[in-house]
Amino acid sequence: MLEPRIVTLGELLHQNGGSIKTGPFGTMLKANQYSTVGVPIISVGEVGDSGRFRVAKTTPRASDDVVISLPEYILREGDIVFARKGAVERSAWVGPDEDGWFLGSDGIRVRPGAGLNSRFLALQFQTQRCRRWLLQHASGSTMASLSGAILERLPVLIPDAVEQSAATDILGALNDKIAANLGLAATTTYLSSSMFDEVVLRVDPSSSAFEDMAVIGGGGTPRTGVPAYWEGNVLWATPTDVTALPGPYLYDTARRISDAGLIACSSPLYPAGSILMTSRATIGAFAVTAKPMAVNQGGLKR
Repeated sequence: MLEPRIVTLGELLHQNGGSIKTGPFGTMLKANQYSTVGVPIISVGEVGDSGRFRVAKTTPRASDDVVISLPEYILREGDIVFARKGAVERSAWVGPDEDGWFLGSDGIRVRPGAGLNSRFLALQFQTQRCRRWLLQHASGSTMASLSGAILERLPVLIPDAVEQSAATDILGALNDKIAANLGLAATTTYLSSSMFDEVVLRVDPSSSAFEDMAVIGGGGTPRTGVPAYWEGNVLWATPTDVTALPGPYLYDTARRISDAGLIACSSPLYPAGSILMTSRATIGAFAVTAKPMAVNQGGLKR
């Protein structure tokens, strides 16, 4: 059995006839061309944190005219789509049900090529190693941004074909089970929220303000140019961590900071049971911390 080799994604695609393509910019696909009928347009909001797509009623669609005029942006089974802005660590695999969907302006498509196991690559992109690499190497000071050139430098681990197939069978089955459990959790959360609303309607409103019942604080970001502040053991939550949750509790974060990073930023270490609320990008998303964690400046905390 051969030892696994590590190559960059760009080298791998070049060797196997694959490609990377950024979604159409505004001059090619304007907002007034979006439709309520047709195939879903996949951008940042449609790339879920679990490696699957999440299409909502508000997801714009591409009509037949748009698809015919821009065929190079049609997604095919086996493609992998990355979020180009914000949640750059997210990616999702295009399965048979998504074949024919359309790549949006804030997406980047990786087409592995006939000689590669695309599902294996897609599962590898879900690992913390790959996610953290993307976050560390993304450009932009206020909002992380991904490009084809950055993706080409992403290191990927390639074992032999037999190991790839075995890993895909096992991890793919586990991923399917996780997706089913996430769907069940979302349904349970919806039902509990509905029951809560019914109870609240029967209770007389309080005259107390939120500040009377909780301590409200903020957060901060350690200097990104100081490596000693990063990759430690302190959980560090951002709005992306909150908005990606299928349920109310936050157990882990995409990035972590060191003890020195915690001291250097303006965030305290909030205890488990704190309530996080996003105050930037998506405003008003909530989560309950399951573990102690620091936060960035994108939210208010109790």
